[in-house]
Amino acid sequence: MWGSLEHAAVSSSTSETDVSTVTKKRIKGVRRPETYKFEVQKSKRLRGEEYVSVTTGTVVPAKSNNDRDCSCREMCTLMFSLQEREQCLNTLRGFKTKNDQDTFLMGLIDRKVPSRVRSKSKVQFKQSTFVYHAMIVTARLTVCRKAFSILYCIKNKAIFRLTSLIASGLSAVDNRGKHGHRGNAIPDNVRTLIDEHIEEFPFTEAYHFNKKIKCLSSDLNIKTLYLLFCKKHPNLADQVKYDFYRNYFNQNHDYVIFGCPQANSVRPFNKCNTAEHAHRQEGLRTKIRNPYFSEIEKNVDTEESNRIANCFESRACPGSPSENVSTVPKKKTKGVRHPETYKFVVQKNKRLRGEEYVSITTGALMPAKSNMSLDCSCRLMCTMKFNLQEKEQCLTTLYGFKTKNDQDTFLMGLIVRKLPSRRRSKSEVPLKRDSVFSYHVVKGTERVTVCRNAFSILYCIKSKALFRLTSLITAGMSAVDNRGRHSHRGNAIPEDARAMIDKHITELPFAKSHHSNKIKYLSAELNIKKLYKLFCEKHPHLADQVKYDFYRKYFKENHDYIVFGCPQTHECSNYEELRSKINSPYFSEMPKQAAAVDKMIHLCQPNQLYKQHQGVNNLCSNMSEVVYDFSHNLFLR
Repeated sequence: MWGSLEHAAVSSSTSETDVSTVTKKRIKGVRRPETYKFEVQKSKRLRGEEYVSVTTGTVVPAKSNNDRDCSCREMCTLMFSLQEREQCLNTLRGFKTKNDQDTFLMGLIDRKVPSRVRSKSKVQFKQSTFVYHAMIVTARLTVCRKAFSILYCIKNKAIFRLTSLIASGLSAVDNRGKHGHRGNAIPDNVRTLIDEHIEEFPFTEAYHFNKKIKCLSSDLNIKTLYLLFCKKHPNLADQVKYDFYRNYFNQNHDYVIFGCPQANSVRPFNKCNTAEHAHRQEGLRTKIRNPYFSEIEKNVDTEESNRIANCFESRACPGSPSENVSTVPKKKTKGVRHPETYKFVVQKNKRLRGEEYVSITTGALMPAKSNMSLDCSCRLMCTMKFNLQEKEQCLTTLYGFKTKNDQDTFLMGLIVRKLPSRRRSKSEVPLKRDSVFSYHVVKGTERVTVCRNAFSILYCIKSKALFRLTSLITAGMSAVDNRGRHSHRGNAIPEDARAMIDKHITELPFAKSHHSNKIKYLSAELNIKKLYKLFCEKHPHLADQVKYDFYRKYFKENHDYIVFGCPQTHECSNYEELRSKINSPYFSEMPKQAAAVDKMIHLCQPNQLYKQHQGVNNLCSNMSEVVYDFSHNLFLR
């Protein structure tokens, strides 16, 4: 009597498992590198979590520093409580990249020259002695090598790598999966065969903006080239996959295009416009080299090209042809942003590299950074210990880091915090300083202690930036680049404007979804552009402040639960057919009346079924079962 409904007593745990195992449908052509096995393993190792080794299949436990102690006479690990040990690991895991973690650990290792050498053999003695430290909140404690390895859960091989980098004066670079002796690396002889195979095809040369381009037949593409390569070298088909071939082609043979060179149409020679004539001359050269045009047309194009060239040579047009070609701006692609060309980003990158730039706010020309002209005035004359090459090497090392965070982390590793050894208070209210800092500069493979002023001069940083770094060291925090992200910047949208945007959006008439309480539906006639226009009409004083780009971004980030269109309704096909027949103007009254009667009968059937269902529930109130509609939810053949 239940029709298509079937009874199935299913436990809640089984249903939860089925829901959790549903995976999203993979989009064709979209890669998700974060889901690759090696990337998942690499990320878990970086966070110190438990993972299954891809190569051996064994379960590697999570990193912990509570189960071991060092065996030195100082018992260094006993100075740390369980909370302080956990804090050491959390501080290290707070860095999101391997480079940041290595730079932080290198800042905790100090290199010194051996004070006394006792050589009992003819083997060359050690050139370096290293002192290891561990952070407890804001204090920096000296520990042994074994305790350093235990507290930060790193192996001796990793410590040896860090000390080798410090001794050689190099920065930490994550080369995992990038070295030449990895198992899946394509050897150089195979890459040479790919280059030779591509160069063997017949090309047609073309010149576009002084760039040499080679044109292949339009019947070819990268996939066809790959199939021909596999046919020619069948022994390399399993080693060279299509993805690698495609990436290698795009990176190393970007001058190759598929199709015949474009032939521009000839226009009459009028006024002397340099940019227009530069475009035109390139089109004429391409047309002259094209084998599909007759000799008469080529002769006409040659004469026209010579006239333009004579115009350039006689200085009738200001500037040379090469200069005019370079000044022709590229056509902007609609919807494509180039943030690296923004004024503030260009200024930020030049400041990061220490280059000369023009200030956007003041318009003043800021010179390039240099540490050659100033010297410190301390009694030790710290800057006089460095010659011109060593001073230049200091700036080269600092600007070798590509991001502001890496530069700050490197500088923080050269600053050592200590507790004041003696206080001399001359005032009634003593001002107790909780930190004393010593500054170091990398000179070749050594770390030389210098004064604060010399440190500021050699690395070209101001006192304000130096105060920020020492404050971060005192607070036990890592360096984060917040330029352009703080709340008091000039172009920041105030909170009251954001509140008005939220209020305007929430006041719109919504339609709720039957399947989810979170999703809300707006009319299908609306979109974000129309909502922005309505907002500007309601708040005209905010039209200049709140632009469409910000409104669209804010809408997607904070109101992603809003969908434009009517909510989806699940109704059977018979009901939809009867309702459309009743509302259709193409049927007469007799078919509409018959459809109305069928609709009434169709609606009575589920009501009768529901009453029978309720009656069975009342009789079997002590039993708990789950009703599952197999005909609706499963594909049955």
